[in-house]
Amino acid sequence: MTGFASALRNLRDGAPASAASIESLVVDHKVAASTIYAALNGKRLPSRKTLAKIVSAWGGIEAEWMKLRTEAEARVQRAHIARAVDPQLPPSGAAPSTVEDELQRLIDDTRRDHETARNEFLRALLLLRAMAGNPTLRMLANVTGLPRSTLADHLAGRRIPSRAVGVSLISALVTFAPNDVSVRDAARHAGALLHRLR
Repeated sequence: MTGFASALRNLRDGAPASAASIESLVVDHKVAASTIYAALNGKRLPSRKTLAKIVSAWGGIEAEWMKLRTEAEARVQRAHIARAVDPQLPPSGAAPSTVEDELQRLIDDTRRDHETARNEFLRALLLLRAMAGNPTLRMLANVTGLPRSTLADHLAGRRIPSRAVGVSLISALVTFAPNDVSVRDAARHAGALLHRLR
């Protein structure tokens, strides 16, 4: 629980300035403040529905956090079973370092998964651009309305676009080869990969 809470605090602390505050989660998303603080302090796991709201508000990837929650819940259940068998065990059911190491490995795995998904999306986006005839940044800026510097960052992999920007960029690339079925297929593939990232 402490490892999950620590990871959740890191997500909150690393969220962009535009991310929802705890007060906003309470008012706008109807999440009880006590539930948020209990999760942040490692007192109890939030429900999946509540966790989805928190993670979405702070810019996390919902699928990864559901995986983290499942693992944390399983550890809590194992600890309860272990204590039922041997009441002398500490509340964690295992040495604290073991639990923390296990959670850290899980966090590292999800980070690697995210990095892999990010690279796959970038490759798909660059392939789509090439299939669409390699439109210039100026041409893409004219279609999307986005600054060329922003487009350059996305196409170089320096930044991952938001879902709205990503969809706009993918759609813009399709307009340069609107009748090419393979381009539309490549666009759907890139869109699916974008969805995995967001």
